[in-house]
Amino acid sequence: MSQTAFLECGASGCPPTVPSPDGPAPVEANPLNGKYAVSSDQSLLYQISEVRLGPPGQAVNFYLNGVPGQDYTLATPWIWSAIQYDAQGKTVGWVSGDNLQIFPAYQIYANSFALPPIPQGDVSVFSSLDATSQYRGQQ
Repeated sequence: MSQTAFLECGASGCPPTVPSPDGPAPVEANPLNGKYAVSSDQSLLYQISEVRLGPPGQAVNFYLNGVPGQDYTLATPWIWSAIQYDAQGKTVGWVSGDNLQIFPAYQIYANSFALPPIPQGDVSVFSSLDATSQYRGQQ
């Protein structure tokens, strides 16, 4: 779907309901997705999970949150987490903005059990992010 076709559709008053695609929406994986790393002080081992919406979702996000005239693929931030293990092999708690992307809502499960919920963040903070918002690694 091109950006122009999407914007023309929105401007021409497309029907209020859009059929859902068959199956799950496509996603784009970051080159860091699935990689392991060690923190610079060597106190943590971590694995990164980082993806974002695929091209159709990026076009929708651009329409809602993008900067006019910008490439639509630059408007969608990456959603990431970095599961961390300390030197004893215990997982480190989840902290939004540290090992968890700032995102409106999360629920994390371990061994099929829900962990205490991560407090819901401000959706406007996440909506203001773009493709430069990606995992930078542990310090």
